Amino acid sequence: DLESMRHLVSWQTVLHEALTENRLLLEFQPIRRVSSPDHTRMFEALARVRDRDGDMHSAAHFIDTAEYTGQIAELDKRVLADILKVLADPLTQDCRIAMNVSGRSLGTPGFTEHFERELAAHRVDPKRLVFELTETAAIAEMARARNFIGDMKRLGYSFALDDFGVGFSSFSYLKHLPVDMLKIDGAFVRHLASNREDQIFVRAIVQGARELGLETVAECVETREVYDLLTDIGVD
Repeated sequence: DLESMRHLVSWQTVLHEALTENRLLLEFQPIRRVSSPDHTRMFEALARVRDRDGDMHSAAHFIDTAEYTGQIAELDKRVLADILKVLADPLTQDCRIAMNVSGRSLGTPGFTEHFERELAAHRVDPKRLVFELTETAAIAEMARARNFIGDMKRLGYSFALDDFGVGFSSFSYLKHLPVDMLKIDGAFVRHLASNREDQIFVRAIVQGARELGLETVAECVETREVYDLLTDIGVD
């Protein structure tokens, strides 16, 4: 409809300006290991855009537009460039960073090759960078996702399947996507303390992941009660 088109055009413009005027920023969300002591600090890089008025916007506002217009590939390339600068800083040598890669970007000619060139040029230790693909995007672009994962894993990089659990028959896709980590969708975590169904579901994911040799990460952990429950369940 007309309102949707206005929204699309508006965010397309905001994104274009942010990319050309260097107003794309990263925030880093900590990922905390609970199952065993680990001295490596881990973070997820989250893209933010500052508009002309100085207001900051999370990816939830612009990611759909970026994927629809094809701007997402440039966005992912820019995020990688900014992460490489962070990893090169002597103060971050004990840090590991996870970054999101859109399934739509994988269909852009030369995208994988660009990533490989940049990583080689900056001599990034593969242990320090994790790529995240959302479950729905990976399923929609299954062949390309498999190729990208295969190419990057040969270079030693790790992969996480983001928002795990929201897709139908989630576990069946793991036969085709050789990831190392499952990120349990926040919809199953946010009300974990008061929702028995969520507890059953999260236990099933953790058990299945353990049997497959995969690590688990819970999203949206916002209270001590939920944190303790997840520790009891065995989330990594």
